[in-house]
Amino acid sequence: MKILLFEWLSGGGQWIDESPPSLHQELRIQGEQMLKALEEDFSSLGITPILPLDSRGLYAAKSETQVALVDSAQALTQQLVQLAQTADWIILIAPETEGRLARCCEWLRESHQKFLSPNERLVRLFTDKSATCQFLTQNGIPTVDGKLLQPETASVPIMTSDIIANLPGVLKPNDGVGGEGITWIPDQQSLVKNLNRVWTNGTPKPIRFERWAPGIPASISVISGPRGSRLLPATRQVLADEPLGAYHENVDNLSPELRFRANQIGKRVAAALNQARGYFGIDLILGAKEADDLVIEINPRMTASYPLLRTITSENLAQAMLDLAMP
Repeated sequence: MKILLFEWLSGGGQWIDESPPSLHQELRIQGEQMLKALEEDFSSLGITPILPLDSRGLYAAKSETQVALVDSAQALTQQLVQLAQTADWIILIAPETEGRLARCCEWLRESHQKFLSPNERLVRLFTDKSATCQFLTQNGIPTVDGKLLQPETASVPIMTSDIIANLPGVLKPNDGVGGEGITWIPDQQSLVKNLNRVWTNGTPKPIRFERWAPGIPASISVISGPRGSRLLPATRQVLADEPLGAYHENVDNLSPELRFRANQIGKRVAAALNQARGYFGIDLILGAKEADDLVIEINPRMTASYPLLRTITSENLAQAMLDLAMP
């Protein structure tokens, strides 16, 4: 059996980006750590990993891994399609920003039945943070108050908008990843200033405003499939700067009470996913009390917490993915 493991930054995605993307260096390290963990977990099951790798990179694959070097944007798409045809399963890992992950799914539409990661429909849904919050609300899951602001909002006095009632808050890309591009908004003046800055630099595009939700940033992951779902241990997120900043790492130090509360929300999200196949990372804010707990977003892909989670669980998570994915 073979599994195609594609990770955007080490696998040649930067040929598509053409120039160094805005993604910070830490994302590159996290991507390689996820890829290495998956490679080891599937290899230990006797499954041969297939890895597309950027010819300019330094990723050291295991000797039994099948490697395909990628030296151009055209070669990437062609090789992914060809490799997908020879694989039994496929896992795609890419930042959601600028539609990167959705494009990967689109390239491999003809092989979608082999996906061990979320399908294109769910990737597009959860890439859109505003649409994600609508999905959560429709399923009765508490989420943060927010609003998608369009570039034409710049011509409307902010004071007349209901958004002013939600200050303080944060501005964030509607398809952001890893906490990049988040800006603290304490008052109306800061909101106007930052909207003007965003919409006068480059091509104007919608940006999301969210009410500030105080609490402990945490995450819980769920593996889902036709045979049910499996919640993994909840962990705390550490940011590069507090209270806002780029994602740095996950640590296993939540109290039993907070772990239980995160698990309760995770169960509700897992039920809403309705046995959709894949690995989903759920970002949370655990408030001062249980009634204040919120889901911030859902990541339709492997997350940077996977290397930690595989060390604090008693099973091979690659095996769990396969077990739940079988019809």
